[in-house]
Amino acid sequence: MTGPPPPAPQPAHLLVGSAPETGTTAAEAPTAPVPRGSKNDRRRYRAKRRAQAQLVTAYGTFILHVLHVLLHGKWDAVSMLENRDGWISSPGFMKCASHSIAASDAVSRILACDPELSFMPYLFGIYLLHGSFILLLFADRMPQVGPNESVERACEIIIRAHEVCVVTLSTEFQIRFRKVIRSTLYSVRSAAGALTVEESAARQRALSLYRWCSGFTGLAV
Repeated sequence: MTGPPPPAPQPAHLLVGSAPETGTTAAEAPTAPVPRGSKNDRRRYRAKRRAQAQLVTAYGTFILHVLHVLLHGKWDAVSMLENRDGWISSPGFMKCASHSIAASDAVSRILACDPELSFMPYLFGIYLLHGSFILLLFADRMPQVGPNESVERACEIIIRAHEVCVVTLSTEFQIRFRKVIRSTLYSVRSAAGALTVEESAARQRALSLYRWCSGFTGLAV
């Protein structure tokens, strides 16, 4: 007595989990189908997807530029400002400078997409702090090298972002750093054109709390 006939062979794409050959690649296939509904529903859905893509792109661009700053620059703000090794005349400084300005432009786009900075508040604040040190150095050097509109604009964007971060997720390091960069920018714009002795001492105390060098802990508690 013969048994039942063997099952018909399955198409290759069902056996290995690949997509059938329809003339499109996996990259071209939509990741999320547009839901059924009225035209307005579909329009709102597409608008939401575009907004999400813009948000993620802006955050990703910002983080990428900050990583370049961390790669080519110094992590300790105090030693950066002291410049005992002449780092500001090195190629690494120029790379940090361009990426820091680009990072502030990305922050401007982030604020337009996410005004409350609620997408990744804690990690964003840390990246924002480390990406801002080079701008503080720029602002501190303006009395010697002259005013720089792009640097001032970048500093204002960073100050605004720190202010929003403090509202969304209050952290002491952001409160202190916002005061540091705001007072520095205010001083270099004033008639004196430089920090007073008291202002320099206050800035030194604030930045010394988060030093990234031997004997200190950075942002760790």
